[in-house]
This record gives sequence, C-alpha cells and structure tokens, in this order.
Amino acid sequence: MVAFYVSRAYHRQGIATALLQEIIRLAHAAGAREIYVSAVPSESAVGFYLSQGFRLAPHPNPGLFALEPNDIHMLLPLADRLAPP
Repeated sequence: MVAFYVSRAYHRQGIATALLQEIIRLAHAAGAREIYVSAVPSESAVGFYLSQGFRLAPHPNPGLFALEPNDIHMLLPLADRLAPP
C-alpha cells in the first residue's frame, strides 16, 4: 500500500499527474494489471482520478473498504494503457 498526496498549495501544478505517471510506469515494470485507489471522495480527488482514466471499482477491496468505508474506490486497468517511455 502506498500513500499519494499533494498539499493544497501545490495543486494544479502538474505534480499529481507527474507522480501518477511514475506510479503507472513502476506498476507496468512490476507486471501489475491494475492500480487500485481508495481516496477521499472530494470533488478534486475524484475529478483527478477520473481524468486519468480511473473508473469506480465494481467491487471494493474488502480490506481497504473496512479501513476507509467513506472513501471512493477506483481502478485503473493497465492492460489497455501503453507503458510510458
């Protein structure tokens, strides 16, 4: 499990996108099939993940859901995404 957070003072500067692209690259390199996110259901967080191709998880991870039942649970399948260079 990895925590991913950008302080409000640094929002809208491309930092979250750059960090997520590196996470995707590392996930591809490790052979991951998807990235799962459990995030605070704020408009900015949900909007960000949707803009990056994430979709609602059809079945939330039971362990993560038990820890954070109010979070939004999203998936990004990696099979259809090209690995970044």
